Amino acid sequence: MSFVEFQKFCRDNHLALFTIKDLRILLNEYSEPYLRLKLSRWKEKGYITRIKNGLYQLRDATVDEFEIAASLITPGYVSLESALSHYSIIPDVSGPVTSITTKNTRYFTIHGVQYDYYHIKTALFADYHSLRGTIFIASPQKAILDFFYFRKPTKDHQFFERLNPEILKNFDMRKMEQMALKYPSQVQKLTNYFKHVTTR
Repeated sequence: MSFVEFQKFCRDNHLALFTIKDLRILLNEYSEPYLRLKLSRWKEKGYITRIKNGLYQLRDATVDEFEIAASLITPGYVSLESALSHYSIIPDVSGPVTSITTKNTRYFTIHGVQYDYYHIKTALFADYHSLRGTIFIASPQKAILDFFYFRKPTKDHQFFERLNPEILKNFDMRKMEQMALKYPSQVQKLTNYFKHVTTR
């Protein structure tokens, strides 16, 4: 298999990022050693880039930060500041791409961008949806609750000053209050304060 053939295969199958496991499923006529050898040679020639062990990217492929975040650790979903900014609940933030996972807390730097993953217990790993394909993101309510849980803001924290009132006009507060019952009492208190700040 030539790289031109492989490149066309990846484009036809929307594989900007891929692993050996992906290729073994989609290119099952080739053995794993053969595929590893090909990837090693293509990497040496600069045709592909290794993002981390076992994860590769086509050199000329356009991949956004959420797509990389979804590929580095699974299961996981984008949350905290990254999700809040995505929903325009707070202004755009320049900083790490933040995700939640049931695996250990970890940090990566890829192409100069930091990717932070925070461990959460399985009971709180919920209320997220597919943004597109295998990229998952917290619901707006879950992103706020995760923010309260991990960041532990005080009532004078800038988060409460930066909230976008236009976006929160139709916010489902009842849903957030119900979800908050699964969290520690401090998160529930912050939820009550959030309600007070956004409805006054």
